[in-house]
Amino acid sequence: MTIRDIAKIAGVSPATVSIVLNGKPGVSEERREAIQKVIDETGYQVTERKKTANKIVLALSYLNSGILVEENQGFISMIMDAMQEELKKKNVTLLQMTVNGGADELLAQAELPGIAGICVIASEMPREQYDILQKMKCPFIVLDNLMPGYPYPCVGINNEENVRTALKYCADSGIRRIGYLKSSLKAENFTARAEAFNRYAKELGMETDSSQIFELTPTLRGAHHDMRLLLEAGAAVPECLFADNDMIALGAMTCLKEHGYHIPQDVSIIGFDNIPYASVSSPTLATINVQRETIGRMAAHLILEEMREQQQIPVKMAVTGQLKPRKSVKQTR
Repeated sequence: MTIRDIAKIAGVSPATVSIVLNGKPGVSEERREAIQKVIDETGYQVTERKKTANKIVLALSYLNSGILVEENQGFISMIMDAMQEELKKKNVTLLQMTVNGGADELLAQAELPGIAGICVIASEMPREQYDILQKMKCPFIVLDNLMPGYPYPCVGINNEENVRTALKYCADSGIRRIGYLKSSLKAENFTARAEAFNRYAKELGMETDSSQIFELTPTLRGAHHDMRLLLEAGAAVPECLFADNDMIALGAMTCLKEHGYHIPQDVSIIGFDNIPYASVSSPTLATINVQRETIGRMAAHLILEEMREQQQIPVKMAVTGQLKPRKSVKQTR
C-alpha cells in the first residue's frame, strides 16, 4: 500500500494524502477525516524514511593532536563515508565538524539548533574528558573509543581479539620472541592494544623484553625518525615486531631497511589497521584489517535507534577484524 493507493481510494491527490499524513494545514476537517479513515482501514504505516525525514546527525571529531583523526590515511573518513551512506537511506543528513580539544567547545557545538543526534569521534579524547559527555542533551554515540567504565553507547574496535589474532599468526609462523612498536601518543585504542599484547604474548608462549618496547610517533615520518634515533643509540631488534598501527609499522620498516635489516629475513613486522599503503609496500605488510564499513553502518543504526527512542541506549559494539597475512612476516614452519 502506497500514498498513491490511498489517494485513489479516497478520491484525492497524493499531495493531499501527504498533507494529512504529516499533519499539515491546507485540507478541510471533513476531507481530513475521510482520508484518515481510509488510512486507518487499510492499515497504512508511515515508512521509517518519512519518520526521520530532514533530520541531522552531527559528527563531532574531537582533535587533540589530529594525527589519529586526520593523518591516518583516511581511517576515520572511511568510517564516516559508510555511516553517511547508511543514514542517507533514512533521509538523515550527516554534518561533520571538528572540536580542537576543548570540552566547552564540544558541548557548544552539540547544542546547535536542529541537531537530532550526535556522533562523537573520540579517537583522541583523553580519559579526563570522558565525564563531559554526561552533559549531552540529545541522543549521542561515541565512535572509535569504547570508553571503559562509562555507560555510553559506543561503536569501536575489538582491540583484544585483534591483537590476539596478530600475535597468534606470528606464533604459528614459528616466531618465539616478539618486540613492540608502541605509540608514543596516548589513546584508548593504544592502551587496550598494549594490555592485550602483554596478555596474549604470555599466553601464546612468546618471549618479550621491556628493552624491546620502542615508543614511536604514530605517523610514517615520525616513526621513521624515532626508530632511527633508537637504532643509532644501539637498540637491539628482536626477530619480530608488533606495531600499534600500520603507520608506525611502515615507518619503522623503512628505517630498518635503511640500516641494513632485511624484512622478513632478519626481522618480521606486523601492523594494525590495514591502511591502503600496507598492501603495496615492499614487502607488503601483514596486518589486521579493521572493518571500517561495518563500524560506520553499526554507528548509523545505533544513533537512528536512539533518535527513535529519544533516549541513550548504553550498549558497546566492538568490531573484530580479519588477519591480512602478507610478506613482512617470516614463515619458519
